[in-house]
Parts: sequence; C-alpha cells; structure tokens
Amino acid sequence: MSCLFRHYYANSRFTQDFLNIRNFLIRINEESLATVNYPFGRWEWMNSLENHSKENMEKIGIWEDAGVIVGIAVFESELGDTWLITDPVYTHLKREMLEYAMHNMFGEKGFRLSINRNDTELQAIAAE
Repeated sequence: MSCLFRHYYANSRFTQDFLNIRNFLIRINEESLATVNYPFGRWEWMNSLENHSKENMEKIGIWEDAGVIVGIAVFESELGDTWLITDPVYTHLKREMLEYAMHNMFGEKGFRLSINRNDTELQAIAAE
C-alpha cells in the first residue's frame, strides 16, 4: 500500500476535495460508526460555518492510495482543534498523520487532538 500525501485543494469552499472527504467519511462509517466524533455531517457543518478558518483549508492533509482517500488530518472552525481519521485498513498512517498535524495545524490557542476513546493505537502514539 503506497500512499501519497497532498494538501486539500481550496480554491473555493465546496471543491471536489470537499466532496471526496465527505464520501470518505460516509464510506468508512457504512458498516459501523468508525468516526464517532467526526462523521460526515460534522465535515459539512464545519464547512458551512461563517467563522470557519477558510484561509487555512489548504493545511488539511489528505492521504490517498491509488487516488482514493484513506486518511485525513482536519480541523474544525480554527487551527488547533484537530482530528486524524483513517480508513481501518490504513491505521499504519497514524504516526505520520500526527507528525504532520503537530507541525502544520498548530493554532493560536495551541494544538489539541481529539482522539476516540476506543482508538488505543492513536492514544499510544500521541503519548510518546
């Protein structure tokens, strides 16, 4: 599995990347709710907020395998409130994703990472 990293393409608010991330979140939650704290509705809501940090959208990280999104590093309304979301088959990306987020998604109030209480793998990586 050779994954490529790229930045979110934010030439306007609702880009093809917006739809691809939405579809990724729907796909990984089809069988069971894999992203309890960040379902596709939260992504849509975040992008519709008037006070959303539009100027920082290109800091959103996207990991793809053969053109299919398998991981994202996103923030909510402003940098610093961060979520790392992976396809269950690509959990090996979590360390790389955390390193990216810590270096690129630091906000005025610091860096906060929301981790699902059942994601012991990411909890252990973040504790290092």
